[in-house]
Order: sequence, then C-alpha cells, then structure tokens
Amino acid sequence: MYKNFLLDPKVDFVFKNLFFYEEKSDILISFVNSILGRNEIRELKLEIYEKEKHFLDDKFSRIELKGKNKKN
Repeated sequence: MYKNFLLDPKVDFVFKNLFFYEEKSDILISFVNSILGRNEIRELKLEIYEKEKHFLDDKFSRIELKGKNKKN
C-alpha cells in the first residue's frame, strides 16, 4: 500500500528533518551547493528562528544560513 510513498520536502516538518540536524550537515551543504551551482561551501552554521503565524497559510520558521567557502 505504501510502496511508492514519498514524503514531500516542501512540508516544513519533512524539510527540517531532512536538513536541520548537525549529523545531517553534509546533506544541507550538498543541497546549498547544488542550488548555487558550485561546490564551494565547506561549512554551514544554521539558525532557526520560530515566528508566530498571523494567517492560516503562514509558515512557522525563518532560517538563517552562514557558510564558509574554500577561502573561508
């Protein structure tokens, strides 16, 4: 029944669990490098700021990434 079941990475809960844990930092770095189209990012620091919802369709989080490239 769930043979072809995939979690949608656009859902906040799924996205956070894919990328936002220190042991998964290599996945996040690879994701950011693929968006940039280069393989320059070597280290990322992630900060998540929870914010209140004002409307039903609002998202819950704001994410800030700080990274280091090959040249620091």
